[in-house]
Amino acid sequence: MSPNQRLGRRYVRNLSVGRFPGQNDAVNFIANSLRLTSALGGKNLVCRALPRLPEFITGFETIVTYRGLRFRVHTGEETGRRMFYYNQYEHLQEDVFLDLLRPKALVFDIGANMGLFSLLAASRGAQVISFEPSRLLASRFQENVELNGVANIRLIAEAVSDRSGSISFYETRFGNCGVGRVFEFGHSQDASPSYAVPTNTLDFYISRLGIPSLVKVDIEGAEWLALNGAGETLERSDAPNFLIEFHPQEIQALSGSMESCLQRLADCGFQRYRLSDAEVGSHTWFVFSKRSLHSARLVVDC
Repeated sequence: MSPNQRLGRRYVRNLSVGRFPGQNDAVNFIANSLRLTSALGGKNLVCRALPRLPEFITGFETIVTYRGLRFRVHTGEETGRRMFYYNQYEHLQEDVFLDLLRPKALVFDIGANMGLFSLLAASRGAQVISFEPSRLLASRFQENVELNGVANIRLIAEAVSDRSGSISFYETRFGNCGVGRVFEFGHSQDASPSYAVPTNTLDFYISRLGIPSLVKVDIEGAEWLALNGAGETLERSDAPNFLIEFHPQEIQALSGSMESCLQRLADCGFQRYRLSDAEVGSHTWFVFSKRSLHSARLVVDC
């Protein structure tokens, strides 16, 4: 039996089939049927069905239990849809993140979104500093922290960048709440900025908050800016481990390149690891460390 099949069977056993607040019998029946179909191995069927169903049936606010934590989500939005209908978001990245966690360690979650990685770390005893400049996501983040009753998370509603100051923020689009950016790209091309957000560098935050053991970065191309503002951190012998998602096209829009980011980390003494069995796509996740890492989920990437 494959890991995905075992995961599906556990999900079926734990699947809460019932009523979702504010929804009528038809919506409840369809939502439960889709979740059960996915859990029983019919994910591809559900993927094809969802776009063909009216949004008022498949998209609604609810609370979902995921990896033992509770999240308020909208099932018509990318993150909420994947967690609710498929019981998965980024399982491999989440597993690697948990592998890298040390008990009671300080963790930085840069690009915290609605709080998944932050809450995973906090639920395992880490002290978490979360960075999320999107007002929409920061509000949902706080809801989820309160929903789980955790106290070891601090949210900083600022953008980690290459300098101190402020920058224009282009708010997300509803269908995917994780794609707000500090520059024009994609849905925000030729759009007006939503508002200005404060910025500072990773070097600055570490000088004030302490050196973390792990930094997760997922900021839609602005990893180029964050690394440019982390010169002192990257040179440290006790530099943190990094789990970074790179967005090559978005970095190019900022006049940078993923290759120059990788080279800078290598020049500072980091070994690069790729995630085993990672799906090939336009975005790429890597782990960087100055210490030897041993995990079945990581492969040395020369």
